[in-house]
This record gives sequence, structure tokens and C-alpha cells, in this order.
Amino acid sequence: LASSGLMLASFSHDLSKLNITLDTRYQKIERLFEEKVSRSDFDGVEERKNPFYLLHDAKKTDNKIQSWLSFATGVIKKDKRKRNKLFMTDYFNRLKETWSSFFRSRAITFDFENEKNISMRVFEIDMDSIFHNLFSNSIEAFNLMKVDRPRTIKVWVTATDKYVVIEYRDSGSGLSPDINNPDDIFKPFFTTRRNPATGEEIGTGLGMWIVKSVLEENDADAVILNHDDGFGIRISFPIKYSR
Repeated sequence: LASSGLMLASFSHDLSKLNITLDTRYQKIERLFEEKVSRSDFDGVEERKNPFYLLHDAKKTDNKIQSWLSFATGVIKKDKRKRNKLFMTDYFNRLKETWSSFFRSRAITFDFENEKNISMRVFEIDMDSIFHNLFSNSIEAFNLMKVDRPRTIKVWVTATDKYVVIEYRDSGSGLSPDINNPDDIFKPFFTTRRNPATGEEIGTGLGMWIVKSVLEENDADAVILNHDDGFGIRISFPIKYSR
């Protein structure tokens, strides 16, 4: 993982330039097309033979690549590897923007509430490790969901005399009924995901273990919240990190 990070850092400048190019290249091609032919010339033509449709489809692929490039180059920024004062409203706004296209394509709504714009002195990359993994798990849970209900992720940030408390909930399928002890999800390589065809385990089983490891490094604690319509976790950071 460290080697992958170094490689990304080495190519981050080139990747950033590529990201900018992806933003406009198909609009330019469409404009050049429209100087010679009209969209109406392809009315009734099947999609696989319609160049305007193919350009639109390629643009959607570029949007996905852009989202990944923005995420990958953003994660390795130097300032994320410093213990700075991090305002929760600013942080979750950035997080929402990073994941916006991904959530939009899967009809997922993300929202957060921050009581009194709480801040913590924390490594931003640690917060990313926590919430990128939680988001990934929620997306998988939405894919497994067998009931038709809105796909929502909600985060609340509050504070007590001793802790900054972050509560995370989604409306997905929740923990597998095969899990007797919810804390088992924090064990390394623990997974209940299986290939439906072969029954083999899939996934690394490391996501929630990474979350737990990061929390322990920050003297924080986590409690799994049981509810009937999704997954929840309450994370408590000692108040010393808010100063």
C-alpha cells in the first residue's frame, strides 16, 4: 500500500493534467461533429450506430475515471498527513464533493449535521481511512438490499464534556444475520461476502479492521448500533483532540 502511494505521488502532476483533459475532450468532438452533421440525422438510428450516443456514453466513462483520479490524487496530499485542526463541516463538505458523482450514479443521498461546527486536531488521512471504508461498506450493503427504500447515508457530529462523537448510519441491508457478535466485523480478514455462484469468500475483510486500527491510534472507541433498517456505528474521540 505504501509503494502504491509513492507511485501515485510520483505521477500526481501528470494525473492532474490528464484529469483536466478528460473534462472537455468529448464536448470538443461533439462541437466539431455538429459543424458537419446534425443530431437529427440520426433520429431512429440504433444506439450502437449513433455517434452522438457513443460520445455521450464515452463521456460517462470519463466521468468515472475523473472521480477516481480526483480521489486518488486527493488522498496523497501532504497536508492530509499532518495533525491539523480539522473543522468537521469543512471536512464533510469536501468528502461529499469527492463522492458526489459516485453517489449520484447509485441514487445515494449523503447528508451530515455538525453541532456548533466542531473541530478536532487529527490527521485528515485518518478520517479518510475511516469514512472511505464506511462508504464502501454502505455501497455494498445497498447492492445487497432486497427491499425498495431510499438509499441514505447520514452522519451526526456532536460533543460532550469528554468526547467528540460521530454517529454514522446507512439505510442498507445491515449486518449479516450470520454475525452473532457485531464486534467480529473489526477482526482482520473477517467477511461474510461470498460469491453466489461458488460460495467462495470475496473482499479483503480488512475495511473495518482498518477503521478500528485508525481509531485505536487516536485513542478513540467505536460501538456498533443495531437497528432494523441498516447499519450504524458511533465513534467517540477523546475531547483532547478538539483543542
